[in-house]
Amino acid sequence: TVAPTDQPTPQPTTLCETNVHMECYVKSDPDTNCRSITPPNAYGPDCKVDIEYRYTVTNLGINPQDIKHLHCRKPATGEVSNLTPSLTSTTLDSAEEASTTEVVTVDVCSVQTFERIGTVAATATDGGPECVDMFEYRFDTAWVPPTAHPSSAPSQYPTTSPTPRPSLTPTSRPTDKPSAHPSAHPSSSPS
Repeated sequence: TVAPTDQPTPQPTTLCETNVHMECYVKSDPDTNCRSITPPNAYGPDCKVDIEYRYTVTNLGINPQDIKHLHCRKPATGEVSNLTPSLTSTTLDSAEEASTTEVVTVDVCSVQTFERIGTVAATATDGGPECVDMFEYRFDTAWVPPTAHPSSAPSQYPTTSPTPRPSLTPTSRPTDKPSAHPSAHPSSSPS
């Protein structure tokens, strides 16, 4: 005999899908991306530049979501910052965004990597599983300042004066037949 099976488990009706995106700009020049920082003469002699990380959290799901946390981790130090309180909103409707910024001073004369990893966690407002997204932003400063003075003066001045000019009249005409041996060795000075 064939018996029906149990009813399948229904799909959850509350879906959670969230996204975090990061960008970084020079605070005094918002058109300059951190990955395009020029040598420090554009920012002053002390090489310190304020940069601004911009975090944007987006609800990609179809249900409203509560942002549980937005954390920023600095891999070089292990330090974690909680940016949740500074978000423009912690409840997002579908396709809605919230944002925040973080200002950091960096030394652009140093040769190092600056890295941040943003992590967001959210749940649908009517319950359901937590959804998480991460975004990593990294840029390097590899500018090396020029040396203070040129290394040294030129090694030598040009050698002697130019060789003498050629004679105006040509030498004798070549013979029709080659000789067995040359008649004389060439002279050391021009004629």
